[in-house]
Parts: sequence; C-alpha cells; structure tokens
Amino acid sequence: MNRPKPSKAGGRDEPIEDPELLREAITSLFESEVEFPIKVEGTSTLPYASRVQQVIPESREIILKLVRPLPHELMAGALFQIVFAVGDQRYEALITYKQREAYLQYRFSQPERLVHADRRRHKRYPFRPRESAYVTASDGGIPGTGIAGPLANIGMGGLCLRVDRVLRLDTGLRIPPGTALFDRGTSYPRIRLQDLPRLPVLEVHGWVAHAEQHGSEVLLGFDFGELTEDQARSLGDCLAFREKMFQSKPGGGISDSGGISRREVASRATGPLEAPEDQGLDPSLALLRLLRRKTARLALVCADPASAEKCRQALWRCGYQHLDTAGSCEEAAALWRDSSQPVPRLVLLDLLSALTGDQEPLAAVRHLEKERVLLGEVPTAILCEDIDPTMLLGQSEGTRFLPWGQGEEQWVSVLDGFLGFGEG
Repeated sequence: MNRPKPSKAGGRDEPIEDPELLREAITSLFESEVEFPIKVEGTSTLPYASRVQQVIPESREIILKLVRPLPHELMAGALFQIVFAVGDQRYEALITYKQREAYLQYRFSQPERLVHADRRRHKRYPFRPRESAYVTASDGGIPGTGIAGPLANIGMGGLCLRVDRVLRLDTGLRIPPGTALFDRGTSYPRIRLQDLPRLPVLEVHGWVAHAEQHGSEVLLGFDFGELTEDQARSLGDCLAFREKMFQSKPGGGISDSGGISRREVASRATGPLEAPEDQGLDPSLALLRLLRRKTARLALVCADPASAEKCRQALWRCGYQHLDTAGSCEEAAALWRDSSQPVPRLVLLDLLSALTGDQEPLAAVRHLEKERVLLGEVPTAILCEDIDPTMLLGQSEGTRFLPWGQGEEQWVSVLDGFLGFGEG
C-alpha cells in the first residue's frame, strides 16, 4: 500500500496538502481499522476514541464510529483535532463536524491538510529500572502474546516500558524480545500498570506507538486509547503527585517511595484475595469460622512430600485439619473414585512442583490448567510462593491463585474467601 510522504519542498515542518497524498492517508486509516483519538479543537476535554467507518470520495467526507456519543447540543461546523499514524509517520489534522448519521456514527469533512505530529503530546515522567512500577500487556485472547517489563516513562497519553519478557499466552513459552515483534498500530486491549505512586493498579487499552532497540534492551512505547473519566482522574492525580516529588528533590531527583510492593498489587487484583480477616469480627462469628475450617475437607496435589507436609502443618495451625494429599491430578482423581470419602471442597495445586528448570510461571500455570481437567468439577486453586505479574495477564476464567509467600494470616484469609467463609 502506498504511504503519504512529506512534501519535498518543506520537509516535516511543511503541511501536506497534496490531494492524492491526503486521499491515501485517509484510505490507509480506513483499511487498517486502527483506533485513533479525536477531540474538540482548543478544549481540554477528554478525547474520543474513533475509527473510520466509511470514506465518501464524492463529497470528501468520512463517517467516524466513536466509542461514546458526542454531545447532543454540538453544532455543525465544530472543529475537531485528530491524531493518527500511517506507517512510520504520525500526523495531526483538523476535521469539521457535519451531522450525526446513526448511533455513535458521525459525519465529518476530510482534512484539508496534514502536519507531522510530535510523538509526545503530554509530559512524560521517567522511572528508573530499580523502581517497582511494572507493565504487562496482551494483544488479545488465547492464543496471543503477552509482554512484561519495568516502566520507563509515562504521561497522560501513553507510556514506554523496558521489555524483559515476551510470552505466548497459550503455553507460557518465552519468545526472544525484538522490535520485529511489535508492529506500529497493533492494538493491545489490555495494558496493566502496577505500583505507580498512589495508584496500585491501572488497566487501559492502547496500541503500539514505537519499538526501539538500545543495545540489548528493547523499549516499547504505547499510545493509550480513550480513558474513562475515572481512569483519567486517577492517572492525573498520580502524575501530579509524581510532579511534586520531582520538584521536592534537588536536581529533579526522585525517591522510590510512593508505591507499594508488586506482591501487594497482585494480591489486590485477584478479587478473592481481599477477603476480610478476623480482626474486629464478632466473637461468635469468629468461632463459627473456626468450626467451618475444622470440618472443611481439602486436598493438595503436590509432587514434593516435604512441601506437602509444610502445607499440612500451616493449615493445621490455622484450623484446617482435613487434608488429603496426592502426587498428581491423576492420582487424586483415582483416590476419590475408589474411596468412600467425600470429594474435597477445594483442591490446591502446587505451582512449584509443576515448574521445570527456568520455565516461566505462566507455563506451569498452563500445565496445571490442563491437568486439573482430570479432577472433574471439583473447585481448584493454584498454590504459589508469589504471584508473578504475567500469571495475572494470562489468567484463564476460573483460575485462582493462593499466594503462599504472603504469610499465614493473609493467605488463610484468601482461602476462607475461596470457601465462602469470608463473612464468618
């Protein structure tokens, strides 16, 4: 496909007004179905995410499909600013609002000229590698690709990360990082940031803006899609706090304070991990919870006898006194099939025993997800030392994690939540 190029006369600073180049740019935007932001010119309102739904050459108009509706009181003739990428070029242009066509579909004039856009339209705040801010992202469902790495910088319009892992989400196998993996404009429906100052977790969507190789390091930039009002407010407050931190340090330095541990973020993000603890619980309800623990029958699938015994002792101390053990899911299924004992309320699958060599935790999770099919409809949870961020990124529906490394009080509260004991 032909790509519009800067005019020979003026280079990057000269507007592109050649009708043929303008037509090629709009056609490319339509055919690629790439999402791009538009906003009312001269305002500070949140941009609208849009796609080109139709190109009308005769009248030099386009139909845009938006994610949320424009204001009903918007008058024809309003100017909108658009920013989009075609190939390796990034452009800005003005389009004129004409009328509403259908639900979330609006008619605009095609741009009369294009100008080269600066890559960064918002201030970016750098993060050092030793800070805890971390990014994971996936390009879709299974099969798909997941990436992970520490945050390099972030602003209201996007971020850049240092890629340290690329994984196949269906198997958890590693892919060597490289810029060839990341085509500009590729959509990433799920971009997850954690450990930002005063913002434990933020999930957004976006697309690849650039990928660069610096020695052995791959830097990957994302442009954000449309942020909700809550997302924009939360990220804005986070960056305002970051700005204050910069201003308070001589020379613009910054401390590593203001975030929380990656382990705590992972715990908050898995739903049942926020199960209430006994602190402040009515004594009668606390006693009822202990009775429920004492009568609950659990099972552990763990190939290492020493780890199984460690788990048994920890559960016993917290009131869980019925624990069956098996070395594999196949052995556990046979044990229950040939026994008069009732099926356990919950089966704990040991992640560590499924790991081999320097395998990624996500690969072990995928292995256990396949193995647990042998157990039928019995509820399961994966027992792990800690929750690696990529495990959450590739988390299948119904997969639950029990983070053993958080300390007994925390993980037993999580276990209570899995069993429905969270309310006493």
